[in-house]
Amino acid sequence: MLPRPLRLSLPIALAAPLLLAGCFDEQRDTTPSEAGERISLAMLQPPRSGLTPLSDDAFKLSRWSTAETLIRLDASSDPLPFLATEWEQLDGHTWRFVIRDGVSFHDGTTLTVSDVVNALTAATQAAPKPRILDGVNMTIEADGDNAVIVRTVTNDPLIPNRLSSPQLAILAASAYGEDGRVNPIKAGTGPFVLTEINSTSSAHLDRFADYWGEPAKVAGIDADYVPDGTARAAALRTGVADVVEAIPVSQVALLDPELVHEVPMPRTNTLYLNTESGPMTDPGLRAAVREAINRSAIVNTVYEGRADIAEGLLGPALAWASDYRTPLEDRTAPTEPNGTDITLATFTDRAELPEVAVLLEQQLTRAGFNVNQEVREYAHIEADAFSR
Repeated sequence: MLPRPLRLSLPIALAAPLLLAGCFDEQRDTTPSEAGERISLAMLQPPRSGLTPLSDDAFKLSRWSTAETLIRLDASSDPLPFLATEWEQLDGHTWRFVIRDGVSFHDGTTLTVSDVVNALTAATQAAPKPRILDGVNMTIEADGDNAVIVRTVTNDPLIPNRLSSPQLAILAASAYGEDGRVNPIKAGTGPFVLTEINSTSSAHLDRFADYWGEPAKVAGIDADYVPDGTARAAALRTGVADVVEAIPVSQVALLDPELVHEVPMPRTNTLYLNTESGPMTDPGLRAAVREAINRSAIVNTVYEGRADIAEGLLGPALAWASDYRTPLEDRTAPTEPNGTDITLATFTDRAELPEVAVLLEQQLTRAGFNVNQEVREYAHIEADAFSR
């Protein structure tokens, strides 16, 4: 279960591991998998778009195993069959995917080629378009009763990988409204049925008896959104939650080490610089920021060594990418900041980020910048960040 990480940065960044903790109430005599009980889950961020699969909320649907895609990826990011059983590239612009037989949606209807065409077409026509389709012009059409043809305007060898994105999950026709809205309740194909959405507070899922694959071993999932990291850790320690995602580093020492699972993440904590307006339009000042950042200090101080210095955009978690990384040459020389005013903004939803911002402020101040900070919840800062 991978929540969306911070993206503060520039070509520097932190590839931080996900800290996922899980336990079961000690008063229980059996684990949920043995007794068919429900799992109580505390998640980092609430949905921002009503759990539509056409937004980043799609990743929650995927983590809950309620919405499925045509393709899934293995540990090496190679495509594997999922709702599509096989595929082939017909030419540089055309792919053919064979759709799995015997799959039922949670609303009782049967998965058909028409459903696949409908779901993928809705994604291509969404506004904004799912991020996985940025810059991609794609059309989908039926090819007989058991396959679809996917065509792109330009040669795109990553189409199978793109179709593994939770934002391209296949939902039942009943999920798609005429107004463009998508309602994922009882519309997926996974081992859990999404039965209830309580705005931005919680969601509930039940085991799906007619799942086409291996059935779930627990009766259901009760997910609560708990943005405060200390509260999530407390929920785990007190038995209120069975599984908690994104435990703050500061809370790890308070937990049984056997319950903490660290997963290297391919994403990075990134410091974005506004190059369209303001002081960062100056390449020399951007270079000064680059030289000012001490990534090792951030890893060792804020993350207590539980993070990695990023290697390229994809991070060290993706070993295959190391062969394609080449050092940048002829970098711009830094310009003396001489007290240039800059604003450093981050959000509170990840406990470490305000601490990272404090350390970055210190580093940038030493380099000669005059730094102002803004720290808010993500929902209150996203629009401002993207509008500048």
